[in-house]
Amino acid sequence: MVAQRKLKLGRIGVILVCLICVLVCFWVRQERVDFYTFDMNEFVDSGMQKGIGTAEGPAMYLPKGSYVFALSYQTDSAENKIRIESSTTMDESGNMGVVYAESALDPQEERISLQVNLEQDVTNLRVCLTHQEGQLAVTELSFRNLKKYNDPAIFCIFFILILLSLYSIHCNTFKNKEKVFWKEDVFFLLFFSFLTMLPYLNDFLIVGHDLQFHLARIEGISEALKNQRFPVKINPIQANGYGNASSVMYPQLFLYLPAVFRLFNLSLMNCYKVMILEINLLTAICSFLSFKNIWKSREAGFIGCSLYMMGLYRLDDLYIRAAIGEAFALAFLPVAFWGIYEILYADEKKWPLAALGFSLVLQSHILSTEIYVGVAAIAVIASFAYMDRKAKRFLALLMATGVSLLWNLGFIIPFLEFLREDFAVMGESHIYLPDRTVYLSQIFTNFEHSSGEGNLPLGTTQNEMPLTLGLVAILGPLFFFSVKRFYAEKIATDEQIGRFFKIGKICFISAVLLTLGISWLIPWDVMMEISLLKKLASTIQFLWRLLGIIYFFLCCTVVSACAIWMKENVGKRKQFTIVCVVFAIIMGWPAIDEATQSTSYKNKEAVANTNLTDYNYLYIGDNLDELERRGNTVSYCGEGNIRCLQFKKEGTEVTFEIVADEDCGGGYVEVPLYYYPHYRAFDGQEELTAERGDNGVLRIELPEMEANSRHQIAIDFYTPVAWKIGYLISAGTILFSLLSYFYHKKRMDQEESWEKENA
Repeated sequence: MVAQRKLKLGRIGVILVCLICVLVCFWVRQERVDFYTFDMNEFVDSGMQKGIGTAEGPAMYLPKGSYVFALSYQTDSAENKIRIESSTTMDESGNMGVVYAESALDPQEERISLQVNLEQDVTNLRVCLTHQEGQLAVTELSFRNLKKYNDPAIFCIFFILILLSLYSIHCNTFKNKEKVFWKEDVFFLLFFSFLTMLPYLNDFLIVGHDLQFHLARIEGISEALKNQRFPVKINPIQANGYGNASSVMYPQLFLYLPAVFRLFNLSLMNCYKVMILEINLLTAICSFLSFKNIWKSREAGFIGCSLYMMGLYRLDDLYIRAAIGEAFALAFLPVAFWGIYEILYADEKKWPLAALGFSLVLQSHILSTEIYVGVAAIAVIASFAYMDRKAKRFLALLMATGVSLLWNLGFIIPFLEFLREDFAVMGESHIYLPDRTVYLSQIFTNFEHSSGEGNLPLGTTQNEMPLTLGLVAILGPLFFFSVKRFYAEKIATDEQIGRFFKIGKICFISAVLLTLGISWLIPWDVMMEISLLKKLASTIQFLWRLLGIIYFFLCCTVVSACAIWMKENVGKRKQFTIVCVVFAIIMGWPAIDEATQSTSYKNKEAVANTNLTDYNYLYIGDNLDELERRGNTVSYCGEGNIRCLQFKKEGTEVTFEIVADEDCGGGYVEVPLYYYPHYRAFDGQEELTAERGDNGVLRIELPEMEANSRHQIAIDFYTPVAWKIGYLISAGTILFSLLSYFYHKKRMDQEESWEKENA
């Protein structure tokens, strides 16, 4: 009776909480409106300092929609004006320059609002303030999107689903005591996932080094999906709408989740936060399962997961660097390590773990893949002489490699094709590698600071971003060797304890060697004279990237020591685990605490409309600034006069009508798309030649045209056959692998059931 009463009260409580969430959702949606407020220092002054002139605001990229611009001012003349225009956008008649709204400033008023309706994405939209006479003082200028975000509703649904799931887990474990452990595991993983989300549990967004680039990736994927492009291979909003090959060159599998949320009108700011939660959940799950299964202990899983989740380098990736690709790769590093461990030292039949781990790393970050594969290759070579069943383990290694390649062929084929292009990222690196090393004074500290600076050249660490491993780098090895001293006899005689110690020793040695390798002690300036070594080292850009895998090895060292101690002190396992988890939280807290002092975007509109691009995936010699200033312009070169009518651009698809006013002997048009292979252009059914034009702009060769003739031009990016074959092979291999796994699991369950019945 008591149990039933508790369950009934629990249901009532859950229902009440859900109703409160719904009410709060409706209230927030009705009340909260975010504005983007301009910094008046951003305006280019053409004489207003002297009393007369025009000030132009920064160029903006605004997607299709309706916006309201509001200006607060004081003036004594009706001749002063505000105008919202884009000088690089064509109207339907092909005339360059569109004024979307314009109004005089009434001296009797102190505020004016202008509504702007954009029928398609607009580049280089500017607010212009014209001061012609009298006095003019501007106190505030802002705008907002009239389309309200669905953030309250989506988060309400998300919270209710989590609440119902947790309640369901609680009810099942309440009835079935055997599931209590599973409930504890789930709550533990959720706790650490949200604990490391703390700097994002607010209504603003802290700024990281690469934040705008990754925001643009999410927005671009969402825009491409909206235009029915999948898989997304050209980010359509980057380079001010000209498109960028970041989708081919930079893995983005895990960005599809926040991009799908964006399709449901979740704000870009909160889509990014969804991605951070995704990273934390995946990191918690992968690290817990890996530590738990390698050391055959739930407590080892708790300790390893907490240490790894609270690692300063991982948290700095999230809070300071906004290094999203690397953070995703770190999430899957434990699975890759688990798989390699099984192949080399344990059950080589578990080789799919290695294939899964390295596949997920590859789908996260190319540079991290290079690092992890390189370290794994060294581990294989170093372990070969000591392995038993060499033939079987080597075959397992080949199987893991082959299957991993097949799973990822859909990404690898496009990547390798574009890798042959003369992109800037393939050119001579301007990074002086010896400056990308670290001092021991940095590695062994626990300091954190919110400096916006990146990695500084050698000679100082003042205001440099944190490059530290935290207290684990000192206390971890100290604890490990203390355990070795106290339990030396057991290590020598007990097979399992000996295995734990061996794992810890190998990981500690690996951490020490890698730490020395990235330190300023190594004469990298001399070693860079070796061309092969320079090429290999330069591909990872920053030697301190290895801090992530070094920290993981140190976590393994600590967990090995903990596993040995708990093996010999069974009665104190729970208390010891709690102490270790608390220590992990304390160790990582400086990063969480300092993140509250970081520079931030104030609200959703301050984050929206981001389309930042770097030069890496432009061809060598092309100028990104000139490309972005060009805007939605169609330019023509050739004999005779032509006009461009009905211009329309949706993602990578451009359509317009060419009208020849007189006979034209060919020529070409350059359209607002950046050239990459596989763009195709058609004049009706006739395909036209597409090639690189000035500064990399896509150039289309025109046919000869008669006077007053009209030609419908359609341009888009087409997926080549080789890429489609790669997609099919990857999808087919993944499907076959899943079916094989479930078939094998069903057989194992049946055999286990049969054994129990006949026992």
